[in-house]
Amino acid sequence: MKRIFFLLMSMPILLMACTKQQSASQSSSTAYQEPEWANIDIESISDKDDWLHASDAQLSDPLARQLVEAYNYSVVWRNLYTDLDLSWRMWWNNSDVGEINSLYDAIISMDCFTFSDPKMAHLADSLKHAVALAVVDSTSKLYEQYFDRYMGAVLDYYDSFHVASESYNEDEEPYATYVQNYAELQEKRMQSDSIHQQQLLSMIDSATDMNRRCVYAIEYAHSSQDGPYFIDAIPVLVNIMNTGEYSPFLYDIWRTWRTMQAAHMGMSRDSAIPNLQYNALRRTVANTMLNHIIEHPDDAEAIRAFLYLSACANINRYCDFPFGNQNFEEQMVIFPEFVYSIIGD
Repeated sequence: MKRIFFLLMSMPILLMACTKQQSASQSSSTAYQEPEWANIDIESISDKDDWLHASDAQLSDPLARQLVEAYNYSVVWRNLYTDLDLSWRMWWNNSDVGEINSLYDAIISMDCFTFSDPKMAHLADSLKHAVALAVVDSTSKLYEQYFDRYMGAVLDYYDSFHVASESYNEDEEPYATYVQNYAELQEKRMQSDSIHQQQLLSMIDSATDMNRRCVYAIEYAHSSQDGPYFIDAIPVLVNIMNTGEYSPFLYDIWRTWRTMQAAHMGMSRDSAIPNLQYNALRRTVANTMLNHIIEHPDDAEAIRAFLYLSACANINRYCDFPFGNQNFEEQMVIFPEFVYSIIGD
């Protein structure tokens, strides 16, 4: 079977088609609170509580327990890489030694020995120390082999769910399965048609099917000539994620929202990139997916969507695009029509 990870990284969104299980007696999710985006500064993430916490009820389900473990395995590599990426920028900017040492301390503080599998805990902890070394010694490349070892084990674990990679036909549009006139909606992208936008908002409010609501919300996000800078769409997407209702398109919703919110945070490599705040809604969506899977353990599409969500990398400072941070690449994936309108095909 093809490695799931490569699918996650090469086709990261359906649009283009250390477990700290501090159990709660009821629900693991907490109500999402909109952060003060303007007050967010550059900070480390490895030392923050970014784990997916499961409730007692969720942990009593074997499949859910394994999926929570899978999610938190990815937290390790996502966040360690993000802090390593931050250190590269700090070295570039000739940051104070004290700031670099503080980042080292943040990375070292990540507790990886709460995983149930001692092998994974050891691999994660070894990776952590290799990354910490690279932070204070920019010539060290030891982290590369530890990333390879850890990611190999994570891939093996993801493969254990036996969720085959979905076949993708460019002639098939998954949204059209739920919205019959989807082609007509798609043709109105980037037109800033206020009547069309109001119609989309009305359909979001009136639709009883969550899949249709997600499709309408995504099309609303794409309806403005401002593309990812269409700020009015951001709260609409947030509301969809906070309903607690499941749809296989929730991953699309979250990643579209993150791309749009990140556009307003700045596209520079020196901008604040609040992955911790982005991941708060990632966990909200993960919790909704998890509850659905508990009720529908044979829903391979839901399991696959959960794994996609878990393994989607943070937005980092350096990427293949020569200028700015990784959100430029995110815009190319999520808002291709906007990017093409600027730079052409």
